Amino acid sequence: MKEKAKRIKLLLVLLFLILIAGCKKKESFSLFSKEKKIISVKVYKVPFPKKVFVDLEYPGITRSYKEVLVCARITGTLEEAYFKEGDYVHKGDLLFEIEKDIYLAKYESAKAGYLQAKAQLEKAKKTWKRIKKSFSAHLVSEETRDSALAQLKLAEASLILAEARLKEAEIFLNYTTIKAPISGITGQIMIDPGNIVAPGKPLVKIEQISPIYVEFSIPDNDLTKYNFLSQKSPNFLKFLKVKIKLGKKILKETGKIVFFASELGKGVPVLKVKALFQNSKKELLPNTFVRVLLKNILVKKAILVPQSCVRYSPEGDTVYVVENGKAVERYIKVEGTYKNYYLVSKGLKPGELVVANNLLKITSGSPVKVEKVIKR
Repeated sequence: MKEKAKRIKLLLVLLFLILIAGCKKKESFSLFSKEKKIISVKVYKVPFPKKVFVDLEYPGITRSYKEVLVCARITGTLEEAYFKEGDYVHKGDLLFEIEKDIYLAKYESAKAGYLQAKAQLEKAKKTWKRIKKSFSAHLVSEETRDSALAQLKLAEASLILAEARLKEAEIFLNYTTIKAPISGITGQIMIDPGNIVAPGKPLVKIEQISPIYVEFSIPDNDLTKYNFLSQKSPNFLKFLKVKIKLGKKILKETGKIVFFASELGKGVPVLKVKALFQNSKKELLPNTFVRVLLKNILVKKAILVPQSCVRYSPEGDTVYVVENGKAVERYIKVEGTYKNYYLVSKGLKPGELVVANNLLKITSGSPVKVEKVIKR
């Protein structure tokens, strides 16, 4: 028994030593894994400021050129809609039809009244012509002549009234077919076919999108910085070329500024501006958030950084700057674009080195080794 107990104790000691050795190996492995690998990078050397023409970028929103709320103009049953919600319709296209039986009957009745009045007028004219001739020959009395003339005037008035009633009946009959007053995108149908509609009842809204407006604002400091309000022409803004950016795509069409406010906004010191785009390809829809580019704006002292060096985040734009052998993340302020470069107004100084590749492998504080310096 004693010998057996000794063997058990010896086995326990061996297991304990094995566990200690394993922990030491694990600890040494863990320490080794925490060592950061040095990453080789190319860097862009920030140049001294220079004079360039840049594109300024502002947030904007599209607005329809014109909006029309299509309404019923008569009372009746809405029979059919000839379009689908969201369809693009052209001016004059048939949109809805209202039951026309009653209005057609009224039109036919008014037409019959018109034809009757017209026949009565023809008869009164012939009677007047005969009575007038007889009166000149002293064959009828003056009273007879006056009576014939009165009948003629009454027939003429009756025809005018019949014409008006026929025209009114025709107008109401035409109101049974509702056509698009403008070309544009249709919205939601506000009342389904089968329901009774009345004058003024909204049926659908149409938004004209070709052309289309884009509204944006220019901050007051930009108005001063880029001399927008100190040019020789008071309408200098209206001569600028305007582009639209959707995501990373810049649309080919160039717009023009058609309006800017006469004063800065109250509470928020910005100048409200409106640009017009023909939107012939219908790439823009109303109430879409876009980026507005003002093209070829002179900047006398610009610091430029390749766009590929800049990282985007909800907190702001950043770059990695090499400091003491490490990549340090730094926030910058981007003012505009110039070719494949960003115009940076804050965050960088001439001569600093900005990491230009392997951005996905780097975090702030990562050790890096500069393998190549890129100059503009």
